[in-house]
Amino acid sequence: MTHPRRDEAARRLQSQYPELEMRIVHDPDPSGPPATLRTARLAWKTVAESATHHLVLQDDVELCDEFAAAAYQAIASGPSGPLSFFANWASRSGQLVRLAALSGASWAPVMDPYIPTQALLLPAPLALEFAEFAETLPSTVPDNQAMAHFLRSKEMTASVCCPNLVEHADADSLLLHDVMFGVRRSVVFPRNGEQVSGALESGTVESRCIPHFESLSGFSIVFFREGRGDESTWSMTSHEVLGDCGMSKSDIVGKFREDLAKNPQAAPPVSGLSHPFVFQLWITSFILGAVASQLLGGPDRDVLDIGLKRPWARQALETIPAGKLRRFVPAEQLAEASARLLGLCTDALGAGFVAPAQWPELLDIPFRFKEPEHHKRRGSAYPDARSTGLSRAGGNGS
Repeated sequence: MTHPRRDEAARRLQSQYPELEMRIVHDPDPSGPPATLRTARLAWKTVAESATHHLVLQDDVELCDEFAAAAYQAIASGPSGPLSFFANWASRSGQLVRLAALSGASWAPVMDPYIPTQALLLPAPLALEFAEFAETLPSTVPDNQAMAHFLRSKEMTASVCCPNLVEHADADSLLLHDVMFGVRRSVVFPRNGEQVSGALESGTVESRCIPHFESLSGFSIVFFREGRGDESTWSMTSHEVLGDCGMSKSDIVGKFREDLAKNPQAAPPVSGLSHPFVFQLWITSFILGAVASQLLGGPDRDVLDIGLKRPWARQALETIPAGKLRRFVPAEQLAEASARLLGLCTDALGAGFVAPAQWPELLDIPFRFKEPEHHKRRGSAYPDARSTGLSRAGGNGS
């Protein structure tokens, strides 16, 4: 799916991958207000008569080597239902992909209030059904939110692969999302000829909670979901979660200072970032480590070392700082700024992984918290307005 102004990019993709037999679908109202759903409606309609599945690519993606073979492997051995081949390095789903990489899983459930539609595969009947559903919505609804709403109505959950099979290319966004959201890269994308053959056959990681750095609020938040496919999502701040697991503020800040002392390049005078920002980044990685410890059977450092040696684990962790800095650091300085913070994030994950040896209740983070009654009545302290309905602007698409 493309716009006439981006036709060259779409045709380049088409010519690079003749085996995919791509058909190009243009925005039917190119002079109208920028809107992805107009084109998506048409793209999801163009299902070949004999097809079992239908893949829609947006024009600003880069495909991994041997993409077609990997996509067929995903159909043959991946989860049934919607399959996304991209997760934003700053998304909640991206955090689950990191847990998948550490645990050796190939798939993670999408845990965002939108579906990553940069490269999405649907069973053919479902694709046609979505096209009909999309006709009932205003064009101003972003296609990624429309897809999320549709799948919730079907009580279905999309899955995203580890590694991602596509990268979000650097291109000017017609919706100006490059200005609004910053660089939107993959959480883990094979580069330099890295092979993905056999990488999508190892099952799905499952966790009902995910620590997430919410860059708009500047806070680290743990999101909880009652069950896979359940749209009821609520959240607590990360320091509240650790506090309820037995860690005092002194314990938390003490661990932070230990890791910061080992990584002086991440400290405010060098990194140019404030203590609160660096702390929130650290605590997100710390809780990610604690959740990984529960998944991998920790808290044994040797267990974590095995996880870190899995094929995509290091690469997935390397994108943590950039995903959080993208709104605050110029794109030209993002790699350098991220490198200064990577050691702190890695040490924080390691500290969180072994912390349950001292605070055993940390292993219960995915299970011990239930949605409080006041959350049910009034919504979370960090409400997610898009989790139960559709907004008419915004979104995180291309």
